[in-house]
Amino acid sequence: MTLLIRSARPEDKPAVLELTRDIWEGHDYLPRVFDAWVQDPAGHFYVVEVDGKLAGLGRVSFPDPDEAWLEGGRVHPEYQGLGLASVLFAYQMFVVRRSGVTVARFCTASDNAPVHHLAKVHGFRRLADGLLWEAPAGGTFEARRLDAGEIPTAWEFIRESPWYRLTGGLLCEGWVWHRLSLERLSARQQAGQVWVWPAEGAWRGLLIASEDLEYGDVTCGFIAGDQEAMIHLAESLRAWAVGRSEHVEAVIPEALEDAQAAFGAGGYVLFTDLKQSLFERRMRP
Repeated sequence: MTLLIRSARPEDKPAVLELTRDIWEGHDYLPRVFDAWVQDPAGHFYVVEVDGKLAGLGRVSFPDPDEAWLEGGRVHPEYQGLGLASVLFAYQMFVVRRSGVTVARFCTASDNAPVHHLAKVHGFRRLADGLLWEAPAGGTFEARRLDAGEIPTAWEFIRESPWYRLTGGLLCEGWVWHRLSLERLSARQQAGQVWVWPAEGAWRGLLIASEDLEYGDVTCGFIAGDQEAMIHLAESLRAWAVGRSEHVEAVIPEALEDAQAAFGAGGYVLFTDLKQSLFERRMRP
């Protein structure tokens, strides 16, 4: 058996479509992102061939200069059980170490035991588990968009929040998590995606609207505040999604019970059989 790892090419698309055809009952996101990934000079999108046939793939992206995100790991069903997943993960880590970043992260299903094992082998720690809530778009927008002059206050509020402490300061974008920096907060504020509640007077809660980078649905990137504020913010997220997405989702760290309850009260349904696990490894200088 001859293995070859190489950069993905546009002509690999038919083989990738065939490989992912039955993943998640035909709802794998890779067919939608293939073209963007293969054309992205900042990311490292690669495939592994076995005796000349495409048998697996994966990607490492760099959302910040010192931050790596591992994603898209797939092995063709015909080649599972041969250790290709270990080869692919090891190659991702080779790319990470060569890049000189200070941190690497990835997300996977909480019941994906083989990947959890690979995470342990390569020195990752389980940072947080997230529960998925979903609701149809609709309702009334009751929040207020954060003013630019309020960014310093909002940043202090975020840094002191349970979400920030629990996730190590990350912003959720569906199954992708990136560093929630002051620069990202400012960019989201300029895009009108940072809201507070109530709309009048001193606000008691804050939400950052985001987009699932894999599936395109509107999602919750961050939320904090008292119970009433979070309920109204969750409801406002549904209203804001009208015309943008049919469905709204929120991946909420499992330990944030108040936030879980707020989304339940805001008309969201919990997917009890789906949980994601977020992993992180701090790289040595």
